[in-house]
Amino acid sequence: MNVVMTKKDRELLGKLHRLVGSDNAKEAEAARKKLVELLKRYGLTWNNLPELLREEIVAAESATREQERRASAAGVSPADFCGRKIPNALELTQHLLEQYLDLKPHEYVAMALWVLHTHVYTQFPVTPRLALMSPSNGCGKTTVLGALNRLTREPKQTAHITPAALFRVISEFSPTMLLDEGDNLGLLNNPTLRSIMNSGHEKSSSTVTRTIAGYAQDFETFGPMAVAAIGTLPMPLVKRSIIVRMERSDRSDLKRLGNNDQGIFDMAWRMIRDWASDVKLDLDPPMPKGIRNRVADNWRVLLAIAETFGPDFAERARDAALVFSRSYTDEDVAILLLDDCRAVFNDRAVDRISSADLTAAVVERDGNWSWSTYQGPHDDQAPRKLSQGELARLLRPFQIRTRKLRIKGGPSIWGYYREMFEQAWSRYCPQDGTPEHSKPVRLLKVS
Repeated sequence: MNVVMTKKDRELLGKLHRLVGSDNAKEAEAARKKLVELLKRYGLTWNNLPELLREEIVAAESATREQERRASAAGVSPADFCGRKIPNALELTQHLLEQYLDLKPHEYVAMALWVLHTHVYTQFPVTPRLALMSPSNGCGKTTVLGALNRLTREPKQTAHITPAALFRVISEFSPTMLLDEGDNLGLLNNPTLRSIMNSGHEKSSSTVTRTIAGYAQDFETFGPMAVAAIGTLPMPLVKRSIIVRMERSDRSDLKRLGNNDQGIFDMAWRMIRDWASDVKLDLDPPMPKGIRNRVADNWRVLLAIAETFGPDFAERARDAALVFSRSYTDEDVAILLLDDCRAVFNDRAVDRISSADLTAAVVERDGNWSWSTYQGPHDDQAPRKLSQGELARLLRPFQIRTRKLRIKGGPSIWGYYREMFEQAWSRYCPQDGTPEHSKPVRLLKVS
């Protein structure tokens, strides 16, 4: 066949042919139409496909042989992958994570995609943070960072850093920042460090300005970042992150990171680098239903990467995105509740409110979460309206407890003063600050 097809169109041909076999009828039909149009541009028909694909298969087999040669040099056997041929960059990355880390299935998928994104992050408008959070020491956060240090682009791992050092390192070296001991960075009380970490999530707002030798100078903050911490992180950073909840492992088969495994990690890194040098990304892949706003911004990056490995990988990534979007913990829900309580105080312009009224108002407004169909802190209970007792339990970790309120002309009631929330709002959900009131706060007269 004397047809010279561009490399880009040949890759598109293979991708469309694979999509024709999709279980999604609409996706398959759309791919078939595009495939026919592509063939027509070269004066070809459907009957020419076998020969065209045969050439693609030969090229793929050649690439596979090269991967096998590299794997053999690194001491990797196809037996490591249940007898299958050596995997692609995404498969190998996930395989390595599974050997050394004890995570949930959807977390392996997300972390492998996040690793690959560090090699192509400049093509996207956002770079999702990776937050590794655990209730205590010994949950494997440092091991995760060790694995990421071997797989990500230009890693820079540190256990502590100042704001000035952080924006200078990012601006000068464009590294993948791997921050251990995030709970010791003082993020809740360090707005400068928080702002640098938050601003680096989005390319359009990724600079800080400082005066150097009498002149204003901008420093770049946009770049990949993983943060490991015991406990929680400020809500603005959480919303910019893919959250992995670390727990102590009881797996006896986990491998330990050491010098002897450097060969396989080097091979994976080279495969990722080769993929990154050639990949063509669709920056606006289809999003699963129900994933919106900043969650969608974060996952759009990872789904775009998964799409480049074919429909099966894209489907796994979409499934993982849905699991992440439904997953939350006591602390996350409590912070969402804090924000909704603030909205109620602002809407009513009062300085105090009864527990019953606050609960009813939160349920009625259904702001950050569907409090009218609350299913408990782990989303595993029968749906019901949030109760006063549940609201109190969620607020208790922030030292917010009901007090007796006395209002002129009425009996004493249990409730909350606005001032009880101020510190928690400023520390845990300051993304919009504590909003100015649209009207003066009514100070209820006490008897």
